[in-house]
Amino acid sequence: MTFKWFYFFLTVVANAATIYVSPDGSNSNTGLSPATPLRTLSAAAFHFSITPNTIKSIRLRRNATYINDPLSLALTSPFILSDYGDKSLPRPYLQHARGINNIASACIHLHGDLTNLYVGDLHFSGCSRGLVLATSPTITSKNITIQNNIFKDIRTPFFSYTPPSGKWAPAILLDGGNLVNLTVKNNIATRIDVFFSSTAHVTGMNLDSNTVLQCSGNCYSLGSGVGLVLENSVFLRDMSTRLFLYGTTDVIVGGLTGMNQLINNDFNQRSEYQSGPDGCAFDFETAATGFQVTGNTFSKSFGAGIMIFGHSSTSKNITIANNVFDKSGCLQARQDQGGISVMCPNGHKPTGNVRDNNFFNCDSGESNAKAIFIAPDVPGCAAGLNMIGNNIYNSTDKPLKMVTEPQINLNPPAPTDTATTGTNTVVASTTTVGK
Repeated sequence: MTFKWFYFFLTVVANAATIYVSPDGSNSNTGLSPATPLRTLSAAAFHFSITPNTIKSIRLRRNATYINDPLSLALTSPFILSDYGDKSLPRPYLQHARGINNIASACIHLHGDLTNLYVGDLHFSGCSRGLVLATSPTITSKNITIQNNIFKDIRTPFFSYTPPSGKWAPAILLDGGNLVNLTVKNNIATRIDVFFSSTAHVTGMNLDSNTVLQCSGNCYSLGSGVGLVLENSVFLRDMSTRLFLYGTTDVIVGGLTGMNQLINNDFNQRSEYQSGPDGCAFDFETAATGFQVTGNTFSKSFGAGIMIFGHSSTSKNITIANNVFDKSGCLQARQDQGGISVMCPNGHKPTGNVRDNNFFNCDSGESNAKAIFIAPDVPGCAAGLNMIGNNIYNSTDKPLKMVTEPQINLNPPAPTDTATTGTNTVVASTTTVGK
């Protein structure tokens, strides 16, 4: 019986491209249509391993939950991992229970040739790692898209975390190799350690319109590469749930060269665990060349809005222009507080332009944080930065202030309401007089 089923599967799948998976299916099915889905992702992985060059898509049913059922595939190009079913229903939900010290388990692990890969419309939760893309240095994978996913409750297991450890759990991990043309777009993440982490070299990376909330660690660790654009994204109330002795940040940069851009993003209230050393929104941790930071808002970062740091070297030819810094560094007890902090460790001095930015300083008596802090123990630390056209607004000498962040209020429908569409009135109110 097993042999006959196996022969039947090979015969039919030769002309098929998609495997369907649903918790109400059966692993005795062929999985070749929505009417005959497999029950588990592990069964889909087995079927894929039989004919990897034939199966080019695995689809998970919407409004379904896949519990402790990870998927690992050695891919050949192209490949789609996504959903099927009624688009008005919730995304397929991959729910995992973390082991107490397993930091390597992933909801989805894809490796091999990732060229023309699409991963979209899925919901990841509970994993130590959400989506892992792994290639070798001998493979260059092109045209990868990660889009319209939700990542939630992705944390390092508690028994594997120590305060000086940077082994946070990533929602999306690029695990080595060379990638060309990567798009990460319209994803949402909440209650996670890290949203995006890369140990790969990426040429042409677009991180667009993603939203993260309560991201504990270094939320974006961009790795190395050239041609990065991080744009139109929101970083909201990111505060660590566990102490990390060296400080955390929304975006940490090092090893990027050429034209890279951070444009039109909203960094809102990057905080740090109580007694932590800092907590800045954007950190030139090591050297980056040719990076442009324009059109962003940095609001109420615990430490600096932007930190220009460095170790054995520092960043060169950077541009920080037309940004708004709202009360950054007001809660930091250390010196490196302010809208922009220029640190010059080991005497390395950055170069570039800091121009046409607006700084709204802390309220009078709240803090001594400066608009631009320059390390005083390194003579000429900021001499290579051309600072022109910047406006600094202090509460005591210039009355112009940022509007207090509005509170959003809405009236939800009644619990008995069964409508799937309709209109809700949303009201935003602020304590700022006259606004």
